[in-house]
Amino acid sequence: MRHCATAPLRRWIRGRLTLLGDAAHPMLPYLAQGVNQAIEDGVALATMLAVADRPSVPRALLAYETLRRDRTARIQQDARQNGAIYDNSGNTPGSRHSEPGVRLPNRRWIYDYDIQTEAAPVAAALANR
Repeated sequence: MRHCATAPLRRWIRGRLTLLGDAAHPMLPYLAQGVNQAIEDGVALATMLAVADRPSVPRALLAYETLRRDRTARIQQDARQNGAIYDNSGNTPGSRHSEPGVRLPNRRWIYDYDIQTEAAPVAAALANR
């Protein structure tokens, strides 16, 4: 099976420019997280830029990237793994999960996440610099 989504990018920012959403971390559809991650990116980016002045924008962008990188990379990886389950040579969605002993991984870490709670202390630290 060949996927069109790329591996996580090494950098999302250059100077005063940044990427977000699928431009920064393209998602395969197997976790239905593409739009959600773009919204989380927007909240994180807005939170960082709200405390930045003109000279500190590059620092704010770096804080945004640092905050978001690991989570989005993990979701990209999990989406690939889900794709391998659902698109695996002739299996229909759910067919492997109906086999005895096959369990879906716990994904509460995705759905219980609160980007505002995560971004607030990072932004506060930025503001105090």
